[in-house]
Amino acid sequence: EMMLEYSISDKLQLNKGLTEVRMIDSNSELEKLCENTGCSIELNDDGKDILFAVIKDEKILSYAGMNDVAYDDGSVEISVETAPDHRRKGYAFACVSALTEHILDNNCTVRYKCSMFNKASSAVAEKCGFSLEGKRYSYICGIIEDN
Repeated sequence: EMMLEYSISDKLQLNKGLTEVRMIDSNSELEKLCENTGCSIELNDDGKDILFAVIKDEKILSYAGMNDVAYDDGSVEISVETAPDHRRKGYAFACVSALTEHILDNNCTVRYKCSMFNKASSAVAEKCGFSLEGKRYSYICGIIEDN
């Protein structure tokens, strides 16, 4: 699958969302918010993992979190997810914007990757102010065992 790779390294490029978001930095808080919703989000236990979420009636409608923080160049890859019934309301934009601002405040570049077929995700990246850096193919490999 062809993946689009976006990045942002300057806070002046960032467009901010207007929807209120909440920073979540503990699994105990996440467990309460995910209770009886079917969502299963978990933070790493290193104390550095956070996410930003739009929450209504103590349920997560959309969130952006850190995927990969191990880049040699000091960048962080993020991901975003929105409940199907709450898409196209600006929630993903607000979450990505808030998380990106937090990461940029900590002197890191932010990476955003999505399928070239995911027009909504591309639109979120571009609306936030990310620049398209390039395209690459993503492959999934597996081992087939003979029985």
